[in-house]
Amino acid sequence: MALNAVWEHVFGCKMKYPRPRYREPIIIDPRGFSWLYKADAPQIYHKFLGAFSERGLWIEMLRIPDKEQWDSCDAEARRILVVLSGEVLLAIGRLAA
Repeated sequence: MALNAVWEHVFGCKMKYPRPRYREPIIIDPRGFSWLYKADAPQIYHKFLGAFSERGLWIEMLRIPDKEQWDSCDAEARRILVVLSGEVLLAIGRLAA
C-alpha cells in the first residue's frame, strides 16, 4: 500500500494499525431517536446518536431555529459540522486554560 511506503520512508518505521473494535460497520438511523431540548438552550433541540471509545467521540444532531445562536463550549470536542439548510456563522477561537 502506498501509504505504508510513505509512512516508512518518512518515519523510518512500519505503520501499525490498531485492532478493529467493531466486527461490522455501525449503521445509525436518526429516525429512531427523539428530539430533546438542550437544558442550557431550550430553544435548541438535539438527537444524541451515540458515544464511542475512550477518546470521547460522540455523534449528535442539532436543530437550531433561524436567528438563534448556539455556543459549543466543550474545549475537548473535535467537530465535523454539516449544515443541511440555513446559514451558519462560525467563530473559531482558543479557550484560555
